[in-house]
Amino acid sequence: TKEVPTDNTKKPPCRRARRKPALLKSAHEFWNEAIDSERRTHNKKNVRWLMTHLWHAKRFHMASVWGWKIPLIHINRGARASLRLVHQHTLVQDVTWAGQPLVVSSLHLEPLLASLHRICPQLLHLPGKENSAPSILCGNTQGYGVLHEPDQFPRGAIGPASWWVTRNSLDNLIDNTGCGRYYFHFWVHPSIKDNVKEALELVIRATVDGEGPKELSLARMQIRGKNATN
Repeated sequence: TKEVPTDNTKKPPCRRARRKPALLKSAHEFWNEAIDSERRTHNKKNVRWLMTHLWHAKRFHMASVWGWKIPLIHINRGARASLRLVHQHTLVQDVTWAGQPLVVSSLHLEPLLASLHRICPQLLHLPGKENSAPSILCGNTQGYGVLHEPDQFPRGAIGPASWWVTRNSLDNLIDNTGCGRYYFHFWVHPSIKDNVKEALELVIRATVDGEGPKELSLARMQIRGKNATN
């Protein structure tokens, strides 16, 4: 005899229903949502998608790298086409996979700078530019350099990084919460992010009123080319 399904034994949805674009995006864009820790743990095995993933997936060869699905090269075009666009026009890239900054903050600037100098002695100095500290501290200029293991400079290099200083965290720019603190946003390559996070935790631990590092979920677009600054 054939078993009649009851309300408690409903047939699972078909593969087509499970793979609706909205459901797939919800499963893979969990990094961009304020979700509870239980769902974040459940989705840890899922590869993270860019917000432009569906557009790229139709046109690019995709690769799973550093926990992200990243577009590598156009299906119908080669690298020479991208170089031509950069030289003659403008190229827009979705670099969200490298745009999740690590943020540290403190109410007091001097102790925070002293702690961060342990991993980057050239924190407020740009190569070839004199007196760049005021421009970096007021947020007009983005700093860049190489981060090192705490108190190991010039040895123990971790990797390159860029940073931006604000008086407000990037996730609170609208409601202006957190004003009065100094925030350092560090952008590093995903392959060294865990090492940088450990180094920041070590130096911030001894900072007065120091907080972080915490990772922000931000979408980041990059403009390159001849007309990028127009």
